[in-house]
Amino acid sequence: MVTTNTSLVDDEFMAFAKQYNIRTTFSIDGDNETNKENRGRGNSSLLFEKIVYNTQCYAPFIQVNQVITSANAKNIFQNFRFIYDL
Repeated sequence: MVTTNTSLVDDEFMAFAKQYNIRTTFSIDGDNETNKENRGRGNSSLLFEKIVYNTQCYAPFIQVNQVITSANAKNIFQNFRFIYDL
């Protein structure tokens, strides 16, 4: 099993994971604002775009892990819906 923020995920990695039946989990906290709050504001917008893109591309082959903290718990349903709608 591999858990990743998807920053290094590409087609080659996903082909390898599928070939060897490696369960892959993408860590996403929720919508863009929630990700910024949890992961910092540095390069978080670029990373968020990559997380969304990879989640949409590889959805049938991955699991998603939503990180819930005391700071974002108030938006749990909104963030769950965001992830579900990807």
